[in-house]
Amino acid sequence: MNKNTMVSVIIPSYNHEKFIEKCILSILNQSFTDFELLIADDCSTDSSREKIQGIKDSRITSYFFEENVGTVQTLNFLISKCKGKYIAIIGSDDLWEKDKLKLQVEFMESNINYGACFTWANIIDDDDIPYIENDSINNDIFCEE
Repeated sequence: MNKNTMVSVIIPSYNHEKFIEKCILSILNQSFTDFELLIADDCSTDSSREKIQGIKDSRITSYFFEENVGTVQTLNFLISKCKGKYIAIIGSDDLWEKDKLKLQVEFMESNINYGACFTWANIIDDDDIPYIENDSINNDIFCEE
């Protein structure tokens, strides 16, 4: 991977066989393409490993732990491997909109005094149906300005 990679995208994964392929594809299909994708599977007991290995792309580097170490250690490991100017973290059961990285990189490059930026989120269920519960904190947790 080029030392001048703009973004290192990291996915800590554990037992998300149902979601991991869609997650990875939502990253690989970004309109912004100057990124590396680092995935660490934290000793999943389902078929997550096989699903990760089934997607071939030169931007992907995968790590498979022999014992479960937990999310924090997995994230720290992935961060230590990053080569990008920026780091973007995604959960292995999440999806990104096509222009997410493009918009965030544009924002960060135009606002050099900022150390981080976040996006709004649409909460969906296991079948990609929007999840709306009016009295739930999830309804607006990512919609702060």
